[in-house]
Amino acid sequence: MDAAKVQDLSNATDMIPSAKFDLQASRARLGELRERNEKLKAYIFETQVFCAQAAWRAEEVRLQVMDPELRKTCERVAEVRQRAAQLEVDAAVRRGDELQVDLDEAKKQLSSFAATEQQLKLQLADSTSQLAGVREQLQQLQAKKEEEIAAARREAAASQAEVEALREQLRLAQQQVVQQEHHAAATAAAAADIAVTTTAAIADTTATPSAGDLDLLVHSSIPFPTCAAAAAASAVDWEVMASSAVEDALWKEVNDLRAQLVEVKADGRDTAERLRAVEGKCDAVLSGLDAIKSAHSTPANRCARHAPAAAATTPSPSPCLPASVGVMTRSQTRAARKGLFSPLGSHPSSGKRAQRDDRSDGNDDDVAVKRPRAN
Repeated sequence: MDAAKVQDLSNATDMIPSAKFDLQASRARLGELRERNEKLKAYIFETQVFCAQAAWRAEEVRLQVMDPELRKTCERVAEVRQRAAQLEVDAAVRRGDELQVDLDEAKKQLSSFAATEQQLKLQLADSTSQLAGVREQLQQLQAKKEEEIAAARREAAASQAEVEALREQLRLAQQQVVQQEHHAAATAAAAADIAVTTTAAIADTTATPSAGDLDLLVHSSIPFPTCAAAAAASAVDWEVMASSAVEDALWKEVNDLRAQLVEVKADGRDTAERLRAVEGKCDAVLSGLDAIKSAHSTPANRCARHAPAAAATTPSPSPCLPASVGVMTRSQTRAARKGLFSPLGSHPSSGKRAQRDDRSDGNDDDVAVKRPRAN
């Protein structure tokens, strides 16, 4: 059959004329070639099917002539393979079910995680809003604290200025105290010189003083001071009064500072710097007062302070005498007679006068009445 087809094809090839041929003949020839091609394709397919069937039949024959035991083994192998395939399918199905369960559980967890994430987002938004509020409050508090610190610094600066002013006042007061001490020392020295001179003059006097002169004696450490001593005592009096005024002003300021300190301690809104500033001012003023007290505690200043007080009690009967001139008592008169002048035996006096003195009724502290001097 194949040889016939090959012959036909060779004949068809030989039949092609070398000359020109018409179009219809060529088309007809092309159609015949196509039909032959289709037939050849069908023949090839049938041949392949026949070969496959022949191979299958040969396999069947081989199996039929094969050893029965080998056949059973092959069948068992086939069954085992089929069983393995079935197990693989079952395992795949089971695995698929497990995977489906795991997938469902993962979906549930994912949904729960999504809900938790949403809740966390809400909490984050709330926390962010709260943080913004807290930040704003913190900024306000910081601004308030800065204002308070600035106010405290201003108060501290004002307190420092007040302390400097108090220090300046204290320095001036100390200078005044030093000047008063020097002036009082000079006045005391001048008064001592005047007292020595006056005592010597009285001791040299030969005249016997009368009773009226003795009654006019003055209870003072300086007998018959001069006008210069009176002026010096007046100057000391004015300086002591000025120092007392400064001390009174300082005490008033101390009391004000103490009241302010009590108010500051009662009010808890003020800072510790203000407390320390006020306490420092109080300490400075108190130390200044202590310095003034220690300066005024000298003997010269005590004499200068006591002299004006005695002067204020009794007015001076003479413009040249100091304000401390007063009327002596009888006991003071007797003491003056015994201490300042010669003994009574060397200067005879009236017997009536001596009897009157001896008949003293014990009222020595009574003020003696001034009598005119007998000629």
